[in-house]
Amino acid sequence: ASRAVRLGVCWVTCYSKYPKHCSFYDSLISTDERRKQLGARIKALREQQGLSQRKLALMIGSNQTHIWQIENGTVNVGLDILCRLADALEVNVRDLIDF
Repeated sequence: ASRAVRLGVCWVTCYSKYPKHCSFYDSLISTDERRKQLGARIKALREQQGLSQRKLALMIGSNQTHIWQIENGTVNVGLDILCRLADALEVNVRDLIDF
């Protein structure tokens, strides 16, 4: 049996035999995967613009190691850094997190 569950702005279909065990998070991509997707997007935009990690880091007030960590999905990115990255890469924040 399946049932659709409304959580926030998303509808999730639960295929669990026991609907009470259906979790909204079962249908979502993992946090690690999201970080990797975000990092890959930032890296692609950075390379398209011919920026080094060091140059991007200087533009946002960070360091090259932090950019490397972001691009490899090994650290969480706060809203402040995300906004600075978007500004430096001349895109909207939504363009970085399109997943």
